[in-house]
Amino acid sequence: MKISLLGASGRMGRELLARVASAADLELTGALAAPDDPWIGQDAGLAANLPEAGARVTSSPEESIAGADVAVDFSAPAVTASIAAACAEAGCALVEGVTGIAAKGQAALERASRQTAVLQASNMSLGVFVLNELLRIAAQRLGEDYDLEIIDIHHRGKADAPSGTALQLGRAAAAARGREFADVAEFQRHGQTGARRKGAIGFSAVRGGGFSGNHSVILAGNDEALELRHQSLSRGVFAAGALRAARWLAGQPPGMYDLSSVMAPSE
Repeated sequence: MKISLLGASGRMGRELLARVASAADLELTGALAAPDDPWIGQDAGLAANLPEAGARVTSSPEESIAGADVAVDFSAPAVTASIAAACAEAGCALVEGVTGIAAKGQAALERASRQTAVLQASNMSLGVFVLNELLRIAAQRLGEDYDLEIIDIHHRGKADAPSGTALQLGRAAAAARGREFADVAEFQRHGQTGARRKGAIGFSAVRGGGFSGNHSVILAGNDEALELRHQSLSRGVFAAGALRAARWLAGQPPGMYDLSSVMAPSE
């Protein structure tokens, strides 16, 4: 399968480059980076201190996906719209892993999905996908008599809080309970806050060190507590999930997909 990596020089891009280089079934045909990136014009493999890949790094989305069956995007929200348009024009499937995409970029992904297969996920970890599924069951069956708290732990450089994954978990829990997320989400506690609201979903964000992303959900009743926890041991977990998604997506008909399609039980 021919694959293009978008955002090749970033942390996720480097992880993906290493995994593609060692995969017998994957051939790197393109790589994208920002116009001012020092990797521009270099062989993507050599730039990442890997064997020569035969694919030059470019700042042009059109050039980067030329000849690819699927593109995996971990670049930046600012270029989502142009990447989506390029993939639609070329008929290249797109695995979209960028978070924080604005309305313009999201609309472009939706338009692209009418011409090619697009799979979008805010977290490519397969374990996090299963955590979401387990949380839906627990939140629905235990109900609002069990207080629900979500804790996310990330490295010191993470700029947003709570994380996109924490918010995704909160939305899943609220939907399972039949509640609007905005009505039950609690993001701040300071000073004399008073008693906890029944049905509230609380968030705590820890930032420090080099954590790649840990998430815990606590459902606390009066006599027992259930904790669901996912720990990412390295960023490799997200690369592994993205490549599994890419292998599944290549050759699929146009449409908008998510990890539920990839993780569906085999018939």
